[in-house]
This record gives sequence, structure tokens and C-alpha cells, in this order.
Amino acid sequence: MARPPKYKSEAEKPVNVSLRLPRELYDQAQYHARIRRTTLTELMVEGLRLCLEAPTDPRDIIASHDITAMQELKQMIAAEVHAILAAQRPSTVEPAPEPSASPVPPFSHGNNNTVMQKDAAAPHRGRGRPSVLRQPILALLHQHPEGLSALELKVYLKTDKPIGDTLAGMRRFGVVRVEGEGNRRRYFAMDEPPS
Repeated sequence: MARPPKYKSEAEKPVNVSLRLPRELYDQAQYHARIRRTTLTELMVEGLRLCLEAPTDPRDIIASHDITAMQELKQMIAAEVHAILAAQRPSTVEPAPEPSASPVPPFSHGNNNTVMQKDAAAPHRGRGRPSVLRQPILALLHQHPEGLSALELKVYLKTDKPIGDTLAGMRRFGVVRVEGEGNRRRYFAMDEPPS
């Protein structure tokens, strides 16, 4: 009995590609594939997909504006401003009539709505979301004054998450310094060790 075809159509069939890699990069990829218990092919495909999906410039990311969410947000802001102004007026003055807008409905939490809140006590870190890996990376760098590569950091952190953006942000804000290029790049902590 003949074996059924593995791929239903020619479009599903993968393409074979031959690559020439520097020996160090190949060794690092093999090491990383072993850690993740995956194949070199799967690792390369994942890396290529990440590269193709990530914008080359963060300014290329355009946030989509959900009109309903924006309207609800405007109503919430208007109600909050009205409440603040009412609290600042002297009590002898008759309160201004309520705005003619209907009461503010609770903010819906649909699939396309994003609500961002900022903690006033948190230090300003610029654009982007705060990284949960930032403090563990800093702690590791303080423990290793000789510096660590990005791959070594990922191994110590036991994470499969990409950390390149976090490291780039930490470098941009002067939290870490970098020595070397390419595979020889090492990261060093800039500030005093955390207490």
C-alpha cells in the first residue's frame, strides 16, 4: 500500500534553503536549539518569522483607534474634569448644571479596546510597555561584573521571550552599557547594585 502524500498541495510543501553561517552563530544556534529542545530548522523559522513580523522602526507601529472606545474615553475624561472643577469651587457658589451629555457608561472591555493607566509613583520610562525582565537582567549584570551576552542572559533567566528590545531600551536609557559587536556583544550594569 502506498504512503499517503505528506502535503495536500504544492503550496504547502516547504522549500529547502541552504545557508552559510559564521561558525560562532551556528554554534550559538545549535546551543539555543538544544536548550529549547527544538530543531535548528524550527529555531531558524521562528527567528525569521520574528524578524519579518517586527517593524524595522518602532515609529512604523500605528495604533488603531477604535471610535467607540475613543468616544467612551472622551466622556470619561469630561466627567472627571467636571468633578475636579466642581470640587475646586467654593461651597457658597451654586453648582453648575450637569452637562447635557448622558451619564458616562462603564468602559467596555471589548477585544479592540486598550486602556492604559500610568502609576504616578513609577518613574517615566518613555514609550512602550514596561519590561518584566528589566530588574532580573539588572540583578544578573550586577552579579556578573565581567558582563554577559544576550544569550547568556536568556539562559540565566530561563526565558524563551526575546530580550533584544528590553536590552535596547535599557541601553537607550543609560541603564546598561555595551561592549563589542555582533556575537561578542556584552552588557554591563551602569548603576549601583540594587539593595
